[in-house]
Amino acid sequence: MGGTPPVRYLPCVVPCKLYFMNVEVKGEQAGKILAAELQECIIVIHGIDGARCYWKQEQVVETTQKVEQPKILTGAGDHFNAGFCCGMLNKLGLRDSLRLGNKAAGYYIRYGRDMEEI
Repeated sequence: MGGTPPVRYLPCVVPCKLYFMNVEVKGEQAGKILAAELQECIIVIHGIDGARCYWKQEQVVETTQKVEQPKILTGAGDHFNAGFCCGMLNKLGLRDSLRLGNKAAGYYIRYGRDMEEI
């Protein structure tokens, strides 16, 4: 659709403006609201069911496999962020970057360690 966002948008620095979402606002709604407001930024929302990404008019959704017996959960978001940013910096595009983020977080949750510890 919109192509691969230029790497210069990473990290996206938002001018001093706070966004508060009502607790009733779901991830998809929040992403659409933020994407409409911050059109030049990549909006990424990730959680237990997977991740979604908004950029300009494009929405990409990648589900992930649930880990039934996680070894650790603290830090999974950081591992997702690292995987996603690694994908974007290597120009993998939004979908593959989301997949890489999901895989990095999933591995960490499943085994309780990251790739550097192996």
